[in-house]
Amino acid sequence: MLGLFMRYRGWIAAIPLALGIGIVFVSLTIADDAARLDDEGVAAEATIIGKREVERRTGTNSSNRRTDYELRYHFPVGGGALHYGTRDVSRDFFDGVAVGDTVPVRYLADDPDLNEIEPGAVNENALYAGIFGAVLLLGGALFAWLVARKASRAAAAIARGVQTDATVFAVVTASGANHLRFRYADAAGTEHEAMTMLSKRARLADIAEGQTIRVRYDPQHPKRVFWERDLGL
Repeated sequence: MLGLFMRYRGWIAAIPLALGIGIVFVSLTIADDAARLDDEGVAAEATIIGKREVERRTGTNSSNRRTDYELRYHFPVGGGALHYGTRDVSRDFFDGVAVGDTVPVRYLADDPDLNEIEPGAVNENALYAGIFGAVLLLGGALFAWLVARKASRAAAAIARGVQTDATVFAVVTASGANHLRFRYADAAGTEHEAMTMLSKRARLADIAEGQTIRVRYDPQHPKRVFWERDLGL
């Protein structure tokens, strides 16, 4: 079963699951920072010393970009020293201040780097990170379940499957969707159509339309059929 799970690329589920766990952990850390600011935060006045709109790429395609709104500021901490900070803020907050303006800031006396210049921003970051992490966890778990179900059906086809010949009626070699489409008849004579698992083109190089391939179907569910090569047989 595990071998079939891996054959059907179940390992891919580990990627969103690992990312989701990491991001949820980050969201909990940010939420803890927000709680500390609520409980221990020291109020001060921050002076805006710089504003900048920053274009950042959001993917591998250079055309996928977003604009972030960055503020530079300083505020007095214990002893009168100035502490400098840089934060991305919402566009509304960015547009509402000018260089030289003063705005309220909260910070931790023992860690001034942990500060909040835009009200509610830390809690909001924790919320968004938590939602994103949860979506990744849900997506990874759903993908793992779908693959596990497929692997379970493949295992049943191996254990009790009926072997039969199938005729290939299409070899689909479009990028990212390389597979065979075939027809076969079950023991009752009913004809079905199905497809092989997606694979690299080289794996299908010896197969042509009209060729016969060997498949196995579950007699209890005749539409559940697998090319023997996909089963590793």
